[in-house]
Amino acid sequence: MAEKMEGIFEQDVPGYRCSECGLTAYYPKTCKEAGHSIEKVKKIKKRWFTCNYCSYHFFTLANRMPAHRCNKCSRTPPAYTKAPMKKAKQAMVGPGGGPALKVRGREQKFIGSAVKQ
Repeated sequence: MAEKMEGIFEQDVPGYRCSECGLTAYYPKTCKEAGHSIEKVKKIKKRWFTCNYCSYHFFTLANRMPAHRCNKCSRTPPAYTKAPMKKAKQAMVGPGGGPALKVRGREQKFIGSAVKQ
């Protein structure tokens, strides 16, 4: 499932659009409280992005590119890269290119064999 999510860059999701202020969201609660007219939209594009400065991962609804600064670092000018739904995990590499951690301590070639030092 994780591999499938690493290949998804955009997705169609249901949502609502306020006809008076133009806000598109899952459910615009502020517009509903203000008495605006809200219409249901069957498909809104949800796209994921990553900030180039701090690697913050976020999504936008109905926008091709984010129209605001990063919520985490707020750098100007904003620079974003299109990203998948889920980030790929990077394998930990130890010295010499081998695995970083050994779960059971020192590895033995055969069960019950003595470990040479």
